[in-house]
Amino acid sequence: MEEVIGIPVDNIEETMSDEMQNLIFIKDRKVVFNAAGSSYTLGYRFVFEYKANDRYKALQSKDNPQFAVEKTDEWMELTYISNK
Repeated sequence: MEEVIGIPVDNIEETMSDEMQNLIFIKDRKVVFNAAGSSYTLGYRFVFEYKANDRYKALQSKDNPQFAVEKTDEWMELTYISNK
């Protein structure tokens, strides 16, 4: 995980399956929030379009990422649209 986000982390583990998601917020090169788990546990699911070898999606607030939001019976689904 440190290789992916570019900063040292102590308590963040790799997701163990495709159903698991890791949502990490970083400010001033420090992890300020991390939520990891399945969509059923967390109550939300992020959907991104990935290239064949991608394992993560990095977004920055300055790029103003946009999401389409849909509430299902199981969770809130946030589908990444683009940076606007």
